[in-house]
Amino acid sequence: MAAEWANELADDAEAYGLEAKGVVRTGVPAEEIADFAAEIDADMIVMGTAGRTGLEKRIVGSVTDTVVRTAPVPVVTVRPDGTVDGA
Repeated sequence: MAAEWANELADDAEAYGLEAKGVVRTGVPAEEIADFAAEIDADMIVMGTAGRTGLEKRIVGSVTDTVVRTAPVPVVTVRPDGTVDGA
């Protein structure tokens, strides 16, 4: 199921002229994202944020925050409302 969804997203990205590949990995999400970026020599990581703030963010944690701090390449984050931040 996850592989099918990843491939559909990659197909959508390619329809917009982007290079994309659907990949599903298991492990600690932030570590897997940063490790995969390094393995494929990515130029950047683009990922969404859940839009959590305050106490909820502290309790649940944030994969995106961890990736921003640990990724070997620049990370661009997209908020739920579509606004973009570069980190």
